[in-house]
Amino acid sequence: DITAIPDLAHAGCRHARQAQNTSWEQINLVALGTGHLLAGSFDDAETALIRAARLALDDGNILQLGVALQALAALAAVLGDGQRAARLLGAGTTLAPFWPLMKHGLGPYLDLAREELGDDFDAGLELGRNLAPADAVTLALTAPSI
Repeated sequence: DITAIPDLAHAGCRHARQAQNTSWEQINLVALGTGHLLAGSFDDAETALIRAARLALDDGNILQLGVALQALAALAAVLGDGQRAARLLGAGTTLAPFWPLMKHGLGPYLDLAREELGDDFDAGLELGRNLAPADAVTLALTAPSI
């Protein structure tokens, strides 16, 4: 039940902050953002996912940064920015594997961008694969807000 994800992730974030565990907070922020994305709350998804990406970059947590970028790619696809989605996905999957659970939940959104762009999607993936982590976060941060 995806409707429970935001409440559980909020609680996880709160506990992580109390424990001063930024890695755990990053994981919960990605869960929170993904839950909001799946529920159609795109503003809330963007807020949580960008916070996760910033924390991961600041901590040097490349694996979690990759996962956050993958979720931000799905958000970009939902918002109709297929080229940004492809670049963020390329960057994200270079930094972290696209886990089956994430692929299952986010894949349909990314498939829309792939269908829209055709071969240009693959070109965007390649551009994203060549981004430095900080540049990938900048791409996510400078994208138009919802």
